Amino acid sequence: MKQKKITSVPGIFGGTNYYDENGRQIGYSTPGIFGGAEHYDENGNSVGYSVPGLFDNAVHYDGQGEKTGESIPALPFERHRLDRNGDLAGVSSPILPMGNIFDGDESDVFDIGPGSDR
Repeated sequence: MKQKKITSVPGIFGGTNYYDENGRQIGYSTPGIFGGAEHYDENGNSVGYSVPGLFDNAVHYDGQGEKTGESIPALPFERHRLDRNGDLAGVSSPILPMGNIFDGDESDVFDIGPGSDR
């Protein structure tokens, strides 16, 4: 799987925009109806969703409802992204003045799975 840095930047109405290392938008997320987030690729196709967990974690699912992993709190302001097997897939760290940088296996970020050309 390809390792990349992905920048997430808050968007309007509580959403988040995602950009690759070249500054190209590769997806976005919108707030879910009951919390969590709905995830979309750069073409607006739904690719999955995330729901809040019990201990400040978030559980991630692909478009077919299969669990793809979770995000858990780590060091102050950092989150670890675990894959479906519980292995570390990447780390999300804050950047100033706002947003985050994700460094890891980007295929799990949008739940697009192996075989992606990104």
